[in-house]
Amino acid sequence: MRRALHPLGVLGVILVAGPVAGQYRGAHSADYLFGVEVRDARGLWVNPAGIAVVPEASIMGEVVLDRLIDDGLRLAQYTAGFSSGGIAFGFRHDRLSDTLSTNTFRLGGGRATNRFAVGLAVTYHTNADFDARREVDIGIRVSLARRLEFGAAVHHIGQPVVIDSTLTTALTAGVGWTPLTFLRLTGEVLTADRTVGAGVVNTWRGGVQLSFGGKVPIGAFGTFTLDDDFEPARASVGFSVGGTRRGILVASERLGDGNLRAETLSLTGVAINPLDRQQRLGQSTSRSGITRQR
Repeated sequence: MRRALHPLGVLGVILVAGPVAGQYRGAHSADYLFGVEVRDARGLWVNPAGIAVVPEASIMGEVVLDRLIDDGLRLAQYTAGFSSGGIAFGFRHDRLSDTLSTNTFRLGGGRATNRFAVGLAVTYHTNADFDARREVDIGIRVSLARRLEFGAAVHHIGQPVVIDSTLTTALTAGVGWTPLTFLRLTGEVLTADRTVGAGVVNTWRGGVQLSFGGKVPIGAFGTFTLDDDFEPARASVGFSVGGTRRGILVASERLGDGNLRAETLSLTGVAINPLDRQQRLGQSTSRSGITRQR
């Protein structure tokens, strides 16, 4: 029997008892990033409109470690991506067990005006038997005010079956607000079928980010997730060092099981090169140092 993906799978968050062999995981970038804020190559995995918001080129690399029951660490996922001028390509490899792994390829593009951006990404999942499955994501970003943004994306159009999970079509929508130059607040709702045709459930996420400039900029952030019953589900905390060349360390933990330890650890490197000085959607907020520290 094929198990359907929980709606949080849209953002790569697995609310089960630790990593399960053979279960679709999703991109780790979506564990701690929001579609309304990401602007570099990681936007390809979260909201493809983000890759067009600011005229820049970026590359990213990420490794994810899962903590096993015996407190050991296992390489669970690695990702690489590149974006330039509103075009992006990404590759992800998932190790679902010692003998089972999958590859994911994603190609996306986006366009932006002064206050609006739209993007589209096409994804190919290669299962263990080399049977490729395709899906499409569509996203938008809107600058509502100088420090207030809205973002939304439709994920898994085509509802592919990857390993043993049906990725049901889902919607994410959120707002990001920068009340102070060093503080950003973000909220997001995820809506999806728990299983195909079985009814809609919602998942809620909130995030806070602190960012401080200087010769070597540093930042800290936290993401908190509530399930459909508004019960605590997952938390992620992270730190970043650097500006246009930065490293990011993230620890994530499933809540509600009474076990306070990092279930997932990741290390991400991002390098960004501005392409020109043209003002684009949300660039004034980006240059305040808030989103660039993430």
